Amino acid sequence: RVLFRSPEYVPLGRVQAALYKPDSGPAPHVAFLVAHRTANNLSTLACTELAKRGFLVVCFNTRFINNETIVNWEETPLDVKAALEFARKQPGITKVVLLGHSGGSPLMSLYQAIAENGVEFCQKPERMTKCSSEIGKLTPADGLVFPDAHPGNPAQALRGINPSLKIENGKVVVDPAL
Repeated sequence: RVLFRSPEYVPLGRVQAALYKPDSGPAPHVAFLVAHRTANNLSTLACTELAKRGFLVVCFNTRFINNETIVNWEETPLDVKAALEFARKQPGITKVVLLGHSGGSPLMSLYQAIAENGVEFCQKPERMTKCSSEIGKLTPADGLVFPDAHPGNPAQALRGINPSLKIENGKVVVDPAL
């Protein structure tokens, strides 16, 4: 059984990160990045369990931690970029895998889509909002893992609408036909 060291806090500009390393076994050559759009991911189960299994793990919080109201979605790839560049610089690391649980899946998939297709991916005319050219060139990750993923907050909000509810005379009523 591989143990892991207590995490090391790593400031990456506007990104807060915790670096987890295994205590024993061979030196890791694969790093996992673990994040969510707004949730605190510095000590989630993925951080500790992946490190116990011999991986280097960078768990990080975006600049929008715990504040859904200020999220500028188009800036989030810069936070993933900071964590990915840090992970790639760690001794022995040859592969980096993005792990996005729940709301981390849209975060990581947006990063990877821009990294593979260029910043033009998020500047197409059909996009409701466009990312800035400031994002620049992103280096693709070597793999993606999406446990318990969802397609993003807009889709989640639409799925949460109950069409059988309506308001009549200021009161909420259920329309059984819907």
